[in-house]
Amino acid sequence: MSLDNMLAVGGASRGDVRLLVFGLCLSIPFVVFASDLLLRLVDRYPWIVYAGVAVLGRVAGEMIATDPFTVAHLHPSEAAVHAVECALAIGVTLAGWLWSRAAGRQSLSA
Repeated sequence: MSLDNMLAVGGASRGDVRLLVFGLCLSIPFVVFASDLLLRLVDRYPWIVYAGVAVLGRVAGEMIATDPFTVAHLHPSEAAVHAVECALAIGVTLAGWLWSRAAGRQSLSA
């Protein structure tokens, strides 16, 4: 299981240890035993990758906007927290899409 998966599970649990343990106990066997199925699904439905990236971006935005340092210094409203979540979800997904297009163009010209 990669570091980004563990961070996503940790961020999504919002400090609830039971939810963290449940998420890790569910995701580790899922990734280990269903990796072949996941690869086939991703090959057939590439949008799954973008959905996963959007979820990771949203969780990252939530972690940034609700960090104690950020809250203490910027006092973000609930709307600002949601705006950061949406901006990161869209931004990371768009960056990944643009990167994959650029990589596709490079492989065609090589």
